[in-house]
Parts: sequence; structure tokens; C-alpha cells
Amino acid sequence: MACIARPKRSTVVLESTKP
Repeated sequence: MACIARPKRSTVVLESTKP
């Protein structure tokens, strides 16, 4: 997860878009 350096909401969106 990249939520360490990014807000949870933005990270969730990015992670959901990525495979």
C-alpha cells in the first residue's frame, strides 16, 4: 500500500484503479 505517503482516500482510489 502507498497510503504511507498519501491520504487514505486518494490511495484507495489509486489502488483500486491499479491491477
